[in-house]
Amino acid sequence: MKEVLGKFTTPSPGRRPVVSIEFSKNNFLPRWQHISMMSLMVKSLIASRISEVDADNLDFIANELLENCYKFNAIGTVKFDVYYENGKFTLLFSNQIDEKQMHKLRGFVKTILQSDNPQELLLSRIEANLENDTSSSLGLLTLMNDYKVTLGWEIEPVRNHFYTLLTSAHF
Repeated sequence: MKEVLGKFTTPSPGRRPVVSIEFSKNNFLPRWQHISMMSLMVKSLIASRISEVDADNLDFIANELLENCYKFNAIGTVKFDVYYENGKFTLLFSNQIDEKQMHKLRGFVKTILQSDNPQELLLSRIEANLENDTSSSLGLLTLMNDYKVTLGWEIEPVRNHFYTLLTSAHF
């Protein structure tokens, strides 16, 4: 059964992505620096259609979310689609996560959703990371606070302790 967290955004029915990237963890595992190269490629493919500021924002947002897909992908492929309509972007990311990551994500998203002030949450998370040197989770908070990205997640069990995670970013 699918579980939706946050504000999961999908493109208009029948809309095709302007860019679609898919890579398999089994056959091709990009190095960390390849992630930024992928987001730069997306930026360059779309840059002629949008302002320089929007292109830079797209690059940063895509890079942050691709890094998360890469970092937390447990099995299978990672897929990334970019939709652009009416001056807005919808980015969709798909990857497979394990049960531990799913529970961690669910807890973090609930913390985000319960907060009335993303900026305060970002600052408190920065302070906590300085004190405890824990996993940061600053990327998603930065996207929400500084880039006004609306994030959503759809989690669906696939097989023994693995889940398909769809992440949407709308801005």
